[in-house]
Amino acid sequence: MSPLKIIKLLFFASALAWMLVNLAGIVGALLTDGSTMHIGAHIFFAIACAVVAWFLRPRRQPAAAMRDDDDPRRLELLESELSDLQRQLDEQQRSLEFTEQLLAKKPESRKDQP
Repeated sequence: MSPLKIIKLLFFASALAWMLVNLAGIVGALLTDGSTMHIGAHIFFAIACAVVAWFLRPRRQPAAAMRDDDDPRRLELLESELSDLQRQLDEQQRSLEFTEQLLAKKPESRKDQP
């Protein structure tokens, strides 16, 4: 894990911790003095910490970003997969053309009817 990711993770954990502290502060202020300024400050800081935590949250990397693009086997596999797909497409195209030819024939020229 890179040092930047570690720092980001530490800031994320810190933001979550401060959000929880401010949520507890809201409850404490409600139970003790009930000052609207005191409660409002805790609400403001809890929301601010939640927003910071939201932006710093760990995200999954897309599968394409985690792959090693320098792997020569990957290119060979992609080329073989592409050729297989091309072959399957050609077979399907020939099958479709054959079916269209059968359907284009007039009903009296079909031999399967009695």
